[in-house]
Amino acid sequence: LVFAVGGDGGEPSPEHGVVSICGKRREMEDAVAVMPSFVASNDGVYHFFGVYDGHGGSQAVPYCKDRLHVAVVEEIRLT
Repeated sequence: LVFAVGGDGGEPSPEHGVVSICGKRREMEDAVAVMPSFVASNDGVYHFFGVYDGHGGSQAVPYCKDRLHVAVVEEIRLT
């Protein structure tokens, strides 16, 4: 996971891109989540970039992709 902190929200999201290559497996089990400006705090605006490796099984990746950033927001707001 990568978190980038911007200024007051007037700054654009950091430049980013995604490339995905499937190896010998039939299905791609990895996932990427990109959420620019996903939460603001007194420190600035946070951007969320997550890469999820499918070695935990086909159910672990979508679960983390859909929920991990929510847990991060809760932690940021608690501090």
